[in-house]
Amino acid sequence: QLVLDVGEPAEPDAILWEDFTQTLMALMKRIVITTFTCIFSLVIIVRIVSFLRKKSVIFSSFTIAGLNVVFPHFAKAMTSLEPHPNAGSRQGSLYTKIAVFRWVITAIILTIIIPF
Repeated sequence: QLVLDVGEPAEPDAILWEDFTQTLMALMKRIVITTFTCIFSLVIIVRIVSFLRKKSVIFSSFTIAGLNVVFPHFAKAMTSLEPHPNAGSRQGSLYTKIAVFRWVITAIILTIIIPF
C-alpha cells in the first residue's frame, strides 16, 4: 500500500527560486559553514562575557544587552547566505539562531559565570 504525503504548496512569491539550481553538496556546504560560523561566534561571545564578568558586572551586563541587539543582524546576514527552498524555511532558520543565542547568552552563560 502506497501513501502519498500531500500538503499545501508554498505560494509562488514565497519560493526562493535562486536556490533551485544548486547541487545538494553545495547547499549542505553553505548551511554547515554558516551554522559553524554562528556557533563559533557564540563561543567567542561567551568567552568575552566571561572575561568581562571578572572585570566588572556592569561591563558584562552592558555587553549582554548590546549583543542581544547586534546578534540578530549578524544572524540575518548569515541566514541570507544559506540556501532555503522558501521564505518560511529561511525565517525558521533565523528564528532558531536568534533563540539559541539569546537562550545561551542570557541563561546558560549567567549560570556558568555566577556561582551560587
